[in-house]
Amino acid sequence: MLGDSKTGPRKVPLNVGARRNLDGRPRQESPFVLLSPRNPSRPLGHHLPVWYRVRHKASIEGARLHYLCHSHASLALREGETVLAIGRLLGHRSAESTLKFTHTADAMAREAAETLGAVLGQGTQLHLDDASSGRSSE
Repeated sequence: MLGDSKTGPRKVPLNVGARRNLDGRPRQESPFVLLSPRNPSRPLGHHLPVWYRVRHKASIEGARLHYLCHSHASLALREGETVLAIGRLLGHRSAESTLKFTHTADAMAREAAETLGAVLGQGTQLHLDDASSGRSSE
C-alpha cells in the first residue's frame, strides 16, 4: 500500500522480482521502505546521489525520475498492455492522463494504419483481380 501519492493512498501492483527484492530487505521500525541515510526515521528524499551518478554516467544530467514514468507507460503500451492497466499501474484516475504518458501512441497508430493498409490493399487487389478476370470472389 502506497500511503502517500498524488491521488491519495492506493495499492501498487508489483511484479515478482520487485516483491522478491522488497521481501529480501531487512525490516525496519519504519513505515518507509527506502530510508534516509541521514535520518532513518524519514523516507529517502529527493536528493538521490545514486540517481545523480547514473544520470551523469549516461550523459542525461537533466533527466528526472518522473521521466521514467513516461518511459514505463510507453514501453507497456508497445508491449500490448491496455491504457486502463497502464493507468492503474501509474495511479491515474482517467485514461486521458495515461495517454499523456504514452508518447509512442502516435507512432503505433501510424504502424497500425500501415499494417491495415497492407492487409486491406492485398484483399482489395485480390478482389479487383477477380473482378477484371470475370471470376467471382464469392
